Amino acid sequence: MKEQNLYKSFRFLDIFTLSDDLIIIKYNNQILLDIEEAQHLIKALLPLYELGFKHIVSDAQNPQLNITKEALDLFAKHTDGLDLNIKHAIVVIHPAMRLLAGFYLRFSKPSVPSKSFNSMDHAIAWLRSK
Repeated sequence: MKEQNLYKSFRFLDIFTLSDDLIIIKYNNQILLDIEEAQHLIKALLPLYELGFKHIVSDAQNPQLNITKEALDLFAKHTDGLDLNIKHAIVVIHPAMRLLAGFYLRFSKPSVPSKSFNSMDHAIAWLRSK
């Protein structure tokens, strides 16, 4: 994988860019991501969408990540920049996070094509496929 460049850092996550079209979101340890923090994240991503970044990898390999249902629903249904965002991959390895990702994909019904993976390489390959 190519070098990741730090774009923005928050208390709850870091946003990296990779090449010219990929955003990687890495969640920090022991956090609760609520709707307010989800709104901050969405706002922070808008300038990247406008610059041509169109794919997102949510690196949710941290087993201590907790996301509220309201935040999940906001991620799934927000419309800010969705016309510029094409795909969203979620990387999970811990069984609890796999359940959360499955819950998000099945019940929150994201507005853009979204899929979970157990490796960053597989997630990036899917994002770059047609």
